[in-house]
Amino acid sequence: MAKQYHFDSFVKSVHDILSISELRNVARESGFVQRLKKIMPEDFLSICAFLHEKVGTEGLGQLCASLSRESEISISKQALHQRLDEKGVAFLKQVFMRLAEKQQMLSLPSPSDYPFSRIRILDGTSFQVKKNTASYWDGVKIQLEYELYQGNFLHTLFYGPRDSDHDAAEELADTIGEEDLILRDLGYFSGDHFKKIDRAGAYYITRVPANMTYWTLDDKQRRIQIKPEEDAMHLAPGEIQDYGFIQLGVKGKNTFHARVVVQRLTEEQQKQRDTYLKERRRKGGAYPIRQQEESYPNSCYQYNTRRNG
Repeated sequence: MAKQYHFDSFVKSVHDILSISELRNVARESGFVQRLKKIMPEDFLSICAFLHEKVGTEGLGQLCASLSRESEISISKQALHQRLDEKGVAFLKQVFMRLAEKQQMLSLPSPSDYPFSRIRILDGTSFQVKKNTASYWDGVKIQLEYELYQGNFLHTLFYGPRDSDHDAAEELADTIGEEDLILRDLGYFSGDHFKKIDRAGAYYITRVPANMTYWTLDDKQRRIQIKPEEDAMHLAPGEIQDYGFIQLGVKGKNTFHARVVVQRLTEEQQKQRDTYLKERRRKGGAYPIRQQEESYPNSCYQYNTRRNG
């Protein structure tokens, strides 16, 4: 029920941004419709993206039945199949771009509020499709980078469904400018890439994998290992411990220095994590390293700025 509530809330927020009259105008501009017919543009958008949580997995017969149930539209499988053409794709692309443009009207942070030139957020998603021939991918991974100050999409990259997130990070390395703040999740974690961000005069904030090792120096300048995930067990919920700049990694070129902080999760944060992990396991399980991470009621972060706050 909670998942359906969040899905319904997402659909409502999209409809609040883009009205039905705007959708119909986009349909005309893209050539999807010349005049309004039995299946309206908003109905077509719904079955392609928002009808329910199993979008992209149902056959034409099921989609026709959903249209009949939700919008009281009677349409044959052949008629619906004819609408899934290049003009239908053009319509969906225009809707996506219109939604992206609308985001610039939202309240965005001002560069004067933060000491960064840009705040860049990169994330990816992948999905699979039925494979007709061996020469084509059986799916695709989409990497999308968003800049928070301007509300613009900076880059859209496409890879095979099993390609690593590191590929996108490497492809975008040369676009990182001085004073940029780079925000990415654990899939992009790479000591070598953090060094490149440092050399570019930019900044990053990221969570740290549960299997990371941490080293500091004692009073006699001898290297000793510390364990933030265990230290956090002695913190109060919401409390943070800052280790300053320490060494991460085991040895050699794989090591790097970063500022490390660990936070003991609050009760609400723990509930949110449990809900997320439950859903991730339902979709396909968790990686062994992340299974270890689940046992700790804390979050560990690293970053390379010396500024506090």
